Amino acid sequence: MIFETQVGEWSRPPIGGVNTPNDRLAFMTDEEVREWVELTWPKQYGEPSNWRGLYRSWLGLDNTHDRTVLDFGCGFGFDALSYARTGNEVLLADIVHGNLMAATRVLMAHGYLPSEIVQLNAVPGDFHCDGFDIFHASGVLHHMPAEAARRVLYNARVFANDEAEARLMLYTDHLWMQATKTPTPPIDFEMDTHPAFLDFVRFCDAVGFHAEWYNEERMQWLVEGTGWKLLVWEYIRQDNGYGIALLQAE
Repeated sequence: MIFETQVGEWSRPPIGGVNTPNDRLAFMTDEEVREWVELTWPKQYGEPSNWRGLYRSWLGLDNTHDRTVLDFGCGFGFDALSYARTGNEVLLADIVHGNLMAATRVLMAHGYLPSEIVQLNAVPGDFHCDGFDIFHASGVLHHMPAEAARRVLYNARVFANDEAEARLMLYTDHLWMQATKTPTPPIDFEMDTHPAFLDFVRFCDAVGFHAEWYNEERMQWLVEGTGWKLLVWEYIRQDNGYGIALLQAE
C-alpha cells in the first residue's frame, strides 16, 4: 500500500524550484529539453566541491565506461544521462510510468536511447531485467521498508551479470537522530512502529510516506542473504545525513 499511495508524489519533479511536470517534456523540443536539463542539473548535483560532487564521484557517474547500468527508480533520468554520456548502455526502471517516459525523453533529446524500460509494480522487488553490470539506486531503497529493500537487492542479484556492482545512496542514522532527537533503534527494528517515525519521514521528504535510515552496520544486516557483499560505506554530506553504499556480487 505504501508504494501505491506514493506513486502520485514520486511523479513530481525531483528538484525543488523546477516545476516541470513529467508529461510536459513530451511537448518540448529537444532544445527546450536540453535547456531545462542544464537549468535543473545544478540544483540536483551542484559543483564538484560540495557534497553533491562527492555523490557523483562515489557513484562513478563521470568515470564509468562501457558497462550496462540499470537505473532503478530513475526519476527524470539525470543519472541515466550521466552514464549514457560516458559510453554506457542504460536501462530505466521506475514505479511511475510518466517518469519512465520523461527519462526516455531526456535521453533522446541528448542523442541516447535506453536499451530497456522496466515498469515496476506496487512491489518493486518483483521485477525482471536481465544482464546488467551496475545496479544504481539513488534515493530509492530508503523509501521502502527494509524487507522490501532486501527483496529488491536479492532480485537485482538474480538478474545481474557476474561480478556486478550495486551503487546506492541512502538516508543515514545521523539524519534520523537529527530529525527525531532520539537514538537510532536496533538495526532490525520495524521503523514504522517507532513513535518518531513520522517525524523522520516528514523531515526527509515533505510528501513521502516511508523512510528508513542506514549506516554501515545496518547495511551489512540488509545485504545478508541477498547475494551481495558490502564493500564501502561512506557518509557524503557535512552533517552525515546521506550515505553511499557500494556492493559487489558474491
